[in-house]
Amino acid sequence: MLKKLGLPINKLICASNQNNVLTDFFKTGIYDRNRPFYLTNSPSMDILVSSNLERLLFMIADEDEHIVIDLMDQLKQNGKYQISTTMKAKLTDFIGGSADEIQIKKEIKRVFDEAKYAIDPHTAVASSVVHQYQQKTDDQTPTVIVSTASPYKFPETVFEAITGNQVKQPGLPAVKQLNELLQDELPVGIKELFTTKSRQEVVIETKGMRGLIKSVNKRG
Repeated sequence: MLKKLGLPINKLICASNQNNVLTDFFKTGIYDRNRPFYLTNSPSMDILVSSNLERLLFMIADEDEHIVIDLMDQLKQNGKYQISTTMKAKLTDFIGGSADEIQIKKEIKRVFDEAKYAIDPHTAVASSVVHQYQQKTDDQTPTVIVSTASPYKFPETVFEAITGNQVKQPGLPAVKQLNELLQDELPVGIKELFTTKSRQEVVIETKGMRGLIKSVNKRG
């Protein structure tokens, strides 16, 4: 939308992890969720159905909602759809790429070694895909990478990527170990985890959920 309003954007790069259904879509014009699903070290990208793609489909369909509805029906019924040649031709501004778990760790390491900056696995997916694209095309257009999370949200992965070693203990001890490595200021939200009292985990059967919610509401 910003490009349509005149912002001088060269390419819009869509980065995916090993669940690369969007990468294939931008390359082929075929969206096919009938494929293996992988649990990766970038879990927020572990999807086979993109909730935001309909907006783009609406745009390249010349804002014809009936076309989008038909495509979504095909996805629901068959798990796949293929856009028209005309719609595919309007995706030339987009580049799709992906990075697997090994590439993610390598990118975290590369960025840290070159810039002394720690990135989380999701940001590493984007950075890796951009780096791959630049190496392949020699396109050196200044690129904005949208960072999505603190590396302290994924301390085990980030620590291992940078040092080649696993953390001594997962969870908060891993956050502390990563912080000792990075020697930076912990985000406020992460700091609070060390002083917050842990709550007892309660497992409720489905039939007991209504009663639990009512009792919680009464307590305020």
